[in-house]
Parts: sequence; structure tokens; C-alpha cells
Amino acid sequence: MRIVLNLLPPSVLQRRRRAARRRVVVGLPLVALAAAAGAWALIQVSLQQARAAVEDIDRRLALVQPIAVEVVRLQAEITDLEERRRALAAVAGAHLPRTPVLDEVSRVIPQDVWLQSLVVDGATVAATGQSLALRSVAQFAASLEASPVFSGVRVHSLQQIPAGPRPVVQFRIDARLEGRSP
Repeated sequence: MRIVLNLLPPSVLQRRRRAARRRVVVGLPLVALAAAAGAWALIQVSLQQARAAVEDIDRRLALVQPIAVEVVRLQAEITDLEERRRALAAVAGAHLPRTPVLDEVSRVIPQDVWLQSLVVDGATVAATGQSLALRSVAQFAASLEASPVFSGVRVHSLQQIPAGPRPVVQFRIDARLEGRSP
């Protein structure tokens, strides 16, 4: 059992009730406004932290970006080199038939003579190259003439050209294939 004894006049009690209602009516929006202000402050702090993180990432990316471009370029170069290697391996794997002409030329050519081209056209052979000495060109021509594969060996267009400390002899030798064409 509850007994309430109120000694205040009803007008005072009514004023107090109205004041309490006003406090609630005014206080709730103020509390909501304070909560919104606190949330806004937290969002601003989070936004500042996010901006700082983005700036840090941008700085790091600026350092890494040239390296990434170089890596992409090197990967393309590696791919190109791999394709070339495969193509060379395919060519190297295919055995080229040996011919009597190539066998004989490689057997008789002096060490200080190198060929730039060797053209076989039917029964005619034309060799162009360079040497360090006239004597070596003459030795090469004589060895070709003595060979059973070649005949009618003739030296054309001997020319000495300056190439560093020693002159180099450029030459062309024509010959006929003896008996058969390759």
C-alpha cells in the first residue's frame, strides 16, 4: 500500500509538471544535437585519417611507379627474347644438309680470311670476303683451284682498305663447280 502525501498546492505541482515537460521537450533535441555533433566530429577525424592514408599511399606509389613501368618493359623484352630463343632453337634443331661446297670451303680457307658471302648459282660460285694479307687471298684461291670440287678459279676486285692500324684486303673469287651442282 502506498500513501502519497503532497503538501504543495496544486498550482505549484502543475507548474513543476509543465517545467519538467519543457525540459524533456527542449532537452531531447539538445541531446540529439549533441550526439550529432559528436558523430560529426568522429567522422571528421576518420576522414582526416583516411586522407592521410591516401596521401601516404600516393607517395609510395609515386616511388614505385617508375619501377613498375620498367618491370613491364623488361617483361615485354623477356617475352620477345624467349620467342627469339624458341625460333633459334627450332632453326638450330633442324640440321641443315651439308654440301660439298661448304665442306670444301671450310676445309681450305686460311685462318686470316673470312667470308662475307658465298653465292652458289647453278654451277657458278661467287665468294666475297676480307683478309689481313694478300698472300692469304692467293693461298685461298690456290687451295680452291687444287680442290676436286672447284675449277676455273679467278680472283676479282682485290682492294686494300684502311681499317685501324692494319689495312684489310677485300676480294671476290669466282669459280665453277666441277662435275655437279649442289
